[in-house]
Amino acid sequence: MGLRALFRRKRKDLILRTTEHKRAKDELRKSEARYRAVVNTAPDAIITITPDGMIRSFNRGAEHIFGYRAEEVIGQLFTLIMPERFREQCMLGLQRYLERHESQVIGSTTELIGLRNGGSEFPVELSLGEVHEDGDWLFAAIIRDITERKRVEEELRLSEERLRGLADAAFEGLVISDRGIILEANQALLDILGRTPAEVIGRSILEFVAPDYRDPVRQNILSKLEEPYETVGLRKDGTRLDLEVRGKAISYQGQSVRVTAVRDITERKFLEQRLRYQALHDLLTGLPNRTLFMNHLSNALTRTGKRRRRVAVMFVDLDNFKFVNDTLGHHAGDELLVTISERLRACLRFEDTLGRLGGDEFAILLEDLADESEATGVAERIIEQLRVPFTLSNYEVFVTPSIGIAFNGSGQESPEDILRDADVAMYWSKREGKARYQLFEPSIEAQSTERTRLEHDLRRALERDEFRLYYQPVVGVDSGRIMGMEALVRWEHPERGLVLPEKFVPLAEETGLIVPIGKWVLREACRQAKEWQERYPSEMPLMVGVNLSARQLEHPGFVAEVEEALRDSRLDPRTLTLEITESAVVKDEERNIEAMRRLEALGIRFALDDFGTGYSALAYLRRLPVGLLKLDRSFLERVGEEAETEVLLSGVISIASGLGLYVLAEGVETPEQLALVKSLGCDLAQGYYFSEPLPNEALVEVLHLERQGTYLGEAKA
Repeated sequence: MGLRALFRRKRKDLILRTTEHKRAKDELRKSEARYRAVVNTAPDAIITITPDGMIRSFNRGAEHIFGYRAEEVIGQLFTLIMPERFREQCMLGLQRYLERHESQVIGSTTELIGLRNGGSEFPVELSLGEVHEDGDWLFAAIIRDITERKRVEEELRLSEERLRGLADAAFEGLVISDRGIILEANQALLDILGRTPAEVIGRSILEFVAPDYRDPVRQNILSKLEEPYETVGLRKDGTRLDLEVRGKAISYQGQSVRVTAVRDITERKFLEQRLRYQALHDLLTGLPNRTLFMNHLSNALTRTGKRRRRVAVMFVDLDNFKFVNDTLGHHAGDELLVTISERLRACLRFEDTLGRLGGDEFAILLEDLADESEATGVAERIIEQLRVPFTLSNYEVFVTPSIGIAFNGSGQESPEDILRDADVAMYWSKREGKARYQLFEPSIEAQSTERTRLEHDLRRALERDEFRLYYQPVVGVDSGRIMGMEALVRWEHPERGLVLPEKFVPLAEETGLIVPIGKWVLREACRQAKEWQERYPSEMPLMVGVNLSARQLEHPGFVAEVEEALRDSRLDPRTLTLEITESAVVKDEERNIEAMRRLEALGIRFALDDFGTGYSALAYLRRLPVGLLKLDRSFLERVGEEAETEVLLSGVISIASGLGLYVLAEGVETPEQLALVKSLGCDLAQGYYFSEPLPNEALVEVLHLERQGTYLGEAKA
């Protein structure tokens, strides 16, 4: 190859090398430009630092984060951008790397506190690496402002704390579990189980469930049941707890788990059981109440239908219980009921059912009877047991039973039918003399139906204005003049005609209807008496006597009712006599006497009616505000039959007169009886010898004749 060719070739190679070098420099320049563009557009701070800690470069991200321009910090120590308390530590870290080449400095990420231009601090995340620039070895620091992240983390932490606080403050136990293993538990659950966190976390839920309930709970967990269910848990001390549980699948810390709410319902279950017991038992005696008794009776009838055996129901009502309750108080009455229930139980077999239906009414269910004699034998034992006196509050009291017995028949009777039949038989037993038993018979039912119909009509009689007052004159024994009238109620039934008091007054007393009926009688008698007094004026105005029942006297508003009747009729209270019996007073002696004294203060007089049929304690009369003693007609009926009767009658009249009481003899029907009571010193007399009870129209004629000078006593003489 010639020299010229060699020269051209070398020249060509030089040109190529120069071109390649120039291209490489251009590429490098472009790469650096791209790098600087990337660095300057990065949101994080990217800072290069010399080994002696001087800032070599400071990108736009750094300018934005720290608030400095690049020219303000280049050539300054990098500790300029951190609080003073961290500067020494950072310089020592760089020195250790330079001296010992400790690798944990390079490539590590750490959280520090940055310092902005102006002095405000903020959290940063620092990553440190190595770079080479123009032959120099440098540190490259990438710094990220983590203020927002820290805020979010703090909010999350606070939220978790709040949630934990709410969970721990919750009344329900809360459990987070994975396949039955407990991951988290709140304080309420720990309190329910009596456990610490270490004793619960990581253990199976089933360990805290009573063994006999674990299989159902396991199935509920596996089936992911979300409906509430009940189970029984175990405390650390072995105590069993009634629990209500409901669970739900949730996402927790990136995994699917089950959150379970646990509520201790032990107290609620106890209360429910207590309420069920109270709903089915009499709280005083602990016996089945009507509802439970009827349930037992229904089951017994079902069983009996299969075995073809007899079932008997006994309805037991206590005679004289109200008297004991009223005189000795409700506490003594309750004590008596408990003792009676014990005696009744002692008369029965273990399989028999004794129930209390309410008040002083008991019911007995006898099953699997061969014949009726087994039931009547039980009734006889009960009557014998209750003959033995009861000692209550240092008093000896006697209470007897009236018993009705009904049997199942064709197998078609309902429990209500049999109990009703036993009740009907009991009522008949009481009506026939008490302290006895009565088997149910259809004829009894017919009479009971009649009584029910009568009660229904009686309740409507006031509304229909069916009551009438008849008046029987009271005559002065010496003068023969009419001194007053006794008001006697009659019932003018639209179908039965005139019904006498003995047919409906006992029923009215029993049902309480005597109170409104008695109020009507009082108002009507006062009105009529005022009319007589105005029509037939005299120096001694006609008196009117009104019979008073025990129920009326016990009624809280009775005194006000009397005052109202006097006010409306304008009757002088001194011409009104209220007639009571001894037994009516002693039922609630103190309260009744107080009511009588209030009425006496108005001027009203009281008469003790039917004297000799009750307690007949003359000394007792000193306590009562009574001005008139009405001798029962039985005294005169026995005169001539019993020799001592006349002596007794004379003594009673003498003592009553000595106490300052007027004496009225009831039942005077013959001239001889009138002569007798006159000779013994009676003041007043009443009876068919003078006049039967008369309606007002007929009585007006009698009063008119008297004003003309014809007296009843004289007319009969």
